[in-house]
Amino acid sequence: QGGMVLSLTATIDNYLADVPADKKQITIHHLLSNSSGLPTNPPSMSFYDVIDSGIYTRQVLQLPLVAAPGERYHYSNLGYYLLAQLIEMASGQNWEAYIQQHILLPAGLTATGYRLADIPQHRLAINYGADPNWLQRAFRLQAKSRSVGDSLQHLRQQPGKRWFEGGGGFVSTAQDMQAWYLAMQAGQILTAASWQLMFTPHIAENTEKGSYYGYGWAIDKQHGFNRINHTGSNGYSYATFDYYPEVGLFIFTASNDIDNYPHPLLTEIKPSVLETVVAKDLAEP
Repeated sequence: QGGMVLSLTATIDNYLADVPADKKQITIHHLLSNSSGLPTNPPSMSFYDVIDSGIYTRQVLQLPLVAAPGERYHYSNLGYYLLAQLIEMASGQNWEAYIQQHILLPAGLTATGYRLADIPQHRLAINYGADPNWLQRAFRLQAKSRSVGDSLQHLRQQPGKRWFEGGGGFVSTAQDMQAWYLAMQAGQILTAASWQLMFTPHIAENTEKGSYYGYGWAIDKQHGFNRINHTGSNGYSYATFDYYPEVGLFIFTASNDIDNYPHPLLTEIKPSVLETVVAKDLAEP
């Protein structure tokens, strides 16, 4: 999209130099579908460590694979880091600037991004997490959540490129997520063929649960309906995005306190929301 020339079937050694032999068969399709065999995250690094992209890309390519390319699903933020590097090489733009210009802003997402220099600091939600003392750790007592700052404070403290760019780290709003849902529902921004490829179950995540992975989206069935979904977390904040295309339902949730983990509650609420929407549709003439 956007005038770039990147082939889904092309191997990464067409774009990157000095690719080791065990990774020469990794394609862009493998990176998008999390079937490249690359590890999930780098060892001994936080999400927000500053990197030199040239040096770091070479380090990523030297990491041992967890599986042969295309052999099986393995979630890899490192794979999406490499995708961001390929976008920069093909477009000649900074990755975030490219995404803003060609995807986010055309879809109406005005408060979504990695840096968001124009967003006032008071609009950024504070993250919370437990900080147990020795007594609480010894007796397994629940620690009180404490503020750990907002999701962009690391950029103010130390500007620079992060390895996690490409794999996550965006901040956003419920309004912007609704705008993205509407763009998905209307088939905007991308071609119809691109949307179809994105939502195609390319590789099994969990065969017992019937879950698969497309391009950047998990795909499964919930209560008999197809669901396109993803979750995200920086270790403190947590978000979920669920899209049910057959009934035109979109559910977005966000929490900024990881100690009050919302997943159990969401597991109870989401089926009720889906049943309510379906019942309403059936009742309407």
